Amino acid sequence: MFLQSLQAQIRNLQNRIILGDFNQPGTTEIFKRFLQENSLQQYITTPTHGLGDTLDLVISNLPDLHSITKAAPNTDHHLVSVKLDNPGCDN
Repeated sequence: MFLQSLQAQIRNLQNRIILGDFNQPGTTEIFKRFLQENSLQQYITTPTHGLGDTLDLVISNLPDLHSITKAAPNTDHHLVSVKLDNPGCDN
């Protein structure tokens, strides 16, 4: 249900960056299909939670995205940092 709602929200967007705590350990077949059907990639490849799960995700259709995860103090989630390389932008 959540992925169907998300798909309806992003359907007409050209550039997509979706990030947040999905609180869903592991990758389900439904999630993989959602990514494929929407030409999206999930960029987080390391655990983002102290127990070893990847709960915090960065999903996009932009090719020049880089993400970094590292442990953060006083929380069970790791800090996720995202960088978008955009050669056409001077900022």
